[in-house]
Amino acid sequence: MEIICTRPSCVKPLNSFPDLDTEAKIRTVEQRYCSACGMPLLLADRYLPSKLLGQGGFGAAFLACDRYKPKLPLCVVKQFKPSNDLDAHERAIAQELFEREAVVLEELGQKHPQIPNLYAFLRP
Repeated sequence: MEIICTRPSCVKPLNSFPDLDTEAKIRTVEQRYCSACGMPLLLADRYLPSKLLGQGGFGAAFLACDRYKPKLPLCVVKQFKPSNDLDAHERAIAQELFEREAVVLEELGQKHPQIPNLYAFLRP
């Protein structure tokens, strides 16, 4: 299994763990760390990010496996990752907008098939 490091500055974000080849091992694995930068790879001890889907002004989106659900479904995990050139006020606004998006997803996700469901919100 490949797990991607979510640290923005990591020089080698792709980490390979051939021992994670069964559902049982994925469900019980303890924290793993990036071989390049040492960042913890399991997010909230639940999500195993496997691919960077995209990044924008406020963050990045990763395809991840949810190991706390019976079928180990794939999901999208969004990470708050504002650009470094923001001052403190701009960063606070970006954080507020990011959190507002999560609130809207939580409210609307169950009501419309084109809007994704929010399963968890991880504060930075």
